Amino acid sequence: MNKKAEKVTKNTKNITKKSNKITKNNEEVTDKKYSVTSILLSKKYTNIEKDILKAILSKNEKYSHQEVRTLLNNFYERMV
Repeated sequence: MNKKAEKVTKNTKNITKKSNKITKNNEEVTDKKYSVTSILLSKKYTNIEKDILKAILSKNEKYSHQEVRTLLNNFYERMV
């Protein structure tokens, strides 16, 4: 293998390692749990959704954004 090909292979391996790190970091972020106050201050949800969340969420527990989205979807399904 010539030097140019070795350099390209090495760069590809580095990019793959970096992309794996990004995936791991994203998984950690999605698993992070937030207090109800933090969720209600978040800009991820509309004001109407925040009003619904005030009624649905227990103030003493912590939730991930994925759990909150699931609870909202369940609420919307019941609301027919």
